[in-house]
Amino acid sequence: MQDDFGELRSLLHGAPSHGTWVRLCRLLGSLDDDQLGSVAVPYAASHLRGWPDALRASPRRWLDAHLAGVSRPYWSLVRALDLEGRVIDHPLCTRLRSDLLGEPISTLLARDTHIEHQDAADLLDSPTLEHLAHVDLSRTVLTEKVIRLLADSDVLLSARILKLNACKLGNDGLRIVSLAHSFESLEHLELSDNRVGLMGLEMLADSDFACQLRRLDLSDNHIGRWGAMAVGQIDEVSHLVQLNLKNCDLFDEGLAALAAASRFEDLVEVNLESNSIRNDGIVSLVESGAMRSVEVLRLGGNKIGDAGLRALIESNHMPALRRLHMHFNPLSPESLEFLDQQLFTHDVTSADWKTRRL
Repeated sequence: MQDDFGELRSLLHGAPSHGTWVRLCRLLGSLDDDQLGSVAVPYAASHLRGWPDALRASPRRWLDAHLAGVSRPYWSLVRALDLEGRVIDHPLCTRLRSDLLGEPISTLLARDTHIEHQDAADLLDSPTLEHLAHVDLSRTVLTEKVIRLLADSDVLLSARILKLNACKLGNDGLRIVSLAHSFESLEHLELSDNRVGLMGLEMLADSDFACQLRRLDLSDNHIGRWGAMAVGQIDEVSHLVQLNLKNCDLFDEGLAALAAASRFEDLVEVNLESNSIRNDGIVSLVESGAMRSVEVLRLGGNKIGDAGLRALIESNHMPALRRLHMHFNPLSPESLEFLDQQLFTHDVTSADWKTRRL
């Protein structure tokens, strides 16, 4: 046990991460119940208090055993119910609704699952999911009935993070989400790759919760100029800290519309990769003063040349910038050397640029 405890202590004194949690679960699974109950679990519990709940996800083998009635002491360390890749059907929901799980769960990870309306209702009725703070349904196709259920569920009143990436919502689905009154605590919303256009974004801008969002991901949707303007007109958009508009067909016109419409004040990180942005778009962005608080700017995969880079760096409208991503833009070796002379971090050098062009 002494060697195991040394490994346990080493893991728990490291930085929280998915890899550390996986190794910790593997170690705990190798101990007997006496070792777990007397030393390992109490020690781990005291050191896991500062971890994000989403990292403390149930390993598949733990959940399978627990649902089969084989309860071991390490289950008390779980804070995230991970159902990824499962068919969430009536038998599973019946077991989840029982007192079998015991510990309160704050995070529901149901990525890439299959779930029908009645099964979703049964799942959300589980006593262990009464106070969800983080819900991730990414890559799960949601029917209109399921979307309406989520929008009306009291279970999500405490949810601060909602991830609906690649759920095929479309404008109609986003309209249902936008009209919901159950997202009164929502701060972080991810809607990547959902076939969302201008109509859906206008509904989002008018939603009750839009003004409280701090992180918004709209990447891989056809937003364009008018959609960018709608995002910029969200009430209290100045409170956004993180905005992801990667691959949204912005072009220079969309970027200019976003900059002109927005009142960003707290924005720290913005992703504008793969939007066919050229020099004129960058000039309009920096001259608008909309990015004064931005520390991390991602512009990879665009069409920004030397003039755009110079305008961005030599402008005094981005004083907070500390990291600039410019990979795969048509920059000259001279511009890359100019980048190397800056005090902020960037992701391209003359050497690896030549390698990428081979």
